[in-house]
Amino acid sequence: MRKGLLLGAGFSYDLGMPLVKTLTKDFFSFFSKKRLKSFIDLWSKNEPYGVDDPIEPMAFPILVRLVEKYRRDPELNYEGFLKEIEELIKNTTDRATARSYQYALSKFEDVLTEMFYIYHEHNFHIYENCKQFYKEFDKFIGDEPLWIMTLNHDLLIEFLCLDSGIPIKFGAVSSTDFPIFNDDFVNLVEFGVNDRANLKLDSMDYLKFGKGANILKLHGALNEYTYDGNKKTAYVNVNETDKPMDYLKRVSKVMHKMEYKINGNSMRFGKDIAVSDMNGEMQFLSHTIKTGGNKFSKTINPKSREEKMVLFEQILDMLDEITIVGYSFCDYHIDTRLYNAMLKNENLKVWIIDPLSGKNELFVPFDYSLRVRGMQCCTPEWLNYFTNKNWDIENMKILNLYRNQRSKNDEKLRNEFFKR
Repeated sequence: MRKGLLLGAGFSYDLGMPLVKTLTKDFFSFFSKKRLKSFIDLWSKNEPYGVDDPIEPMAFPILVRLVEKYRRDPELNYEGFLKEIEELIKNTTDRATARSYQYALSKFEDVLTEMFYIYHEHNFHIYENCKQFYKEFDKFIGDEPLWIMTLNHDLLIEFLCLDSGIPIKFGAVSSTDFPIFNDDFVNLVEFGVNDRANLKLDSMDYLKFGKGANILKLHGALNEYTYDGNKKTAYVNVNETDKPMDYLKRVSKVMHKMEYKINGNSMRFGKDIAVSDMNGEMQFLSHTIKTGGNKFSKTINPKSREEKMVLFEQILDMLDEITIVGYSFCDYHIDTRLYNAMLKNENLKVWIIDPLSGKNELFVPFDYSLRVRGMQCCTPEWLNYFTNKNWDIENMKILNLYRNQRSKNDEKLRNEFFKR
C-alpha cells in the first residue's frame, strides 16, 4: 500500500516547534516599539534598489500602526500581518511606496526565518527529551517508501529519520558543492539539486522500493534554497551518518557563515546569500520559505513558481492512503488539491489526526466505505495507538509533564532572544 503523510504545525509541537499563537507572540515581542523604530530609521536610510530608486520613508508609519494592531489583538496571527502588507503592495499605485512595503516585508520575513532556526537551537533539548514519544514513527513508515508532504519549515522530520536510521530523499537528481567562503574551496557544503521546471515525479530521484522517506517541503524550509536565477532548487544534503545536531549545524553554516567577499566586504543581502560556485562565479541562494496569505494562487492550473503544487497533485494521485496530522485546513491551495485527489483517485483513503476533531467538512462527500477516518488526539498518542492498538496511560502522563513545562520554556526563550 502506498502511504503518505501530510504534516501541519501540530506534528512538530511536542518536538519543540511553536504553534502559530506562540510564534505570533514571539514575533511581535521582537518588534517592540523601540526596536521597530530603530529598524525603520535604518530602513529609511538604505538604498536596496539603488540610488535612483529610493525608499519612501512615509510608507513606514502605516506599518508601525499595523504592528501595533497585531500586537494588541491576541486573535490575530503573523500570517495575517504579512498578508496585509502583501495587500498594501498590491493596492498601492505609487511605485516608491510599494517598493518600500516590499522591502519591509522582506525584512519581516528575514526575522521569521531566523526565528525558525532559533527554535531548533534553543529547543533542541525538547526534541531530545520527547523523541521517545515518536519512536513508533519507524514502524508507521513500514517497509516501503513513505511520502511525507509537510507544510512546516522545520527540520524535525529529518531529525526523526536520522535518529531511526531511515533513508531520506528530497528527489534531487544531481548534486553540487558550494564553498563556505569564496576564497576557500576546501570547506564545502553539498547540496542536492533539481531544475524547478522538472519538479515532476517521473523526472525526480525518489525512493521507489524499501524503507525510507520521500520528503516534499510544500512551503519551503530552512534547508531548501533556490539559485541560478531561481531556476534550480537546492537541498542541504543529509548524510547517513549524521546525527540531528550535525545536520542542524550544517544548515546553520549555510544560513550564518556562507558568504561571498569582494575586497573584504561580504555580499550577503538578507535572506539572499551571495555564494561562490565551484567555478568562482557568484550565485545567490534564496530561501524557499513561503509565509503570509498568498503562498500560491487560487487557481489550480500549472504555473511557473508553483511547481510544487503539480508535484503534490501527482503524489496524491498515486497514493492509497494519506494521514493528515496537525493541519488546521486553513490553506486553500492545499484543501482544494486534497478534495480533487479524493474525487479523482477512488482508491485514496484519508486519516485525520487532530486533538480538536478527527473530522473535517472538506471530506464529507467522501465519508463512505471507510474512505474517511479520524482520531482526536495529538501526534505521539496517535503513533502509539497505531502501533500498540491501545492508549499508553503511563506514557501519556510523562508526556504531559513535559507539555506542562512548555509555557515556562517559551517564556524563557522569548525573554532571552526576542524581548532583549
